[in-house]
Amino acid sequence: MKQRKENKTQVLAHWFVTEVIGRPWTNDDYRSMHMRHAADLLKDYSLEDIQGCLKAMVDELLGELPFGIKSLTAIRGGEPPWISRWFEYKKDPPPIYEVDNYKDWKRRTDAAAQENGYLESELSNVTLSS
Repeated sequence: MKQRKENKTQVLAHWFVTEVIGRPWTNDDYRSMHMRHAADLLKDYSLEDIQGCLKAMVDELLGELPFGIKSLTAIRGGEPPWISRWFEYKKDPPPIYEVDNYKDWKRRTDAAAQENGYLESELSNVTLSS
C-alpha cells in the first residue's frame, strides 16, 4: 500500500487555527481562507519558517504587535515585513555566553543553528561567572 504524503497546507492551516487562533478545527475549516492562505504562503516559504515567524510574532520577539493575528498572511505585513524580521532573527544568533537567550534562539531556529555550526555540545562548556 502506498503511503500518503503529508499535506503541508492542511498541517499549517490546522496548526494556525488550533495553536495561534486557539479554537478547535472544524470541517468548515477545510474550505476556509486559512487553507487558501497556507497554500499561497507555502509557495514562497517553508512550513518551519512560517510557523517560526508566527510563534515569534505571538511572543512579540520580533517587535510589538499593533494588532491580533487573525490570518496567516499577517507575516507579510509590517514595515519591514514580519517574515523579513524572522529571517534576520534566524540569521543572527545571540552570543553563546548568553546561555538562556541562545538556547531559546536555538530551539526556535534549530535548522538555522545547525546551518551556522552551533551545536548543543558547545553549550555544555559554557559557564557563567558572577
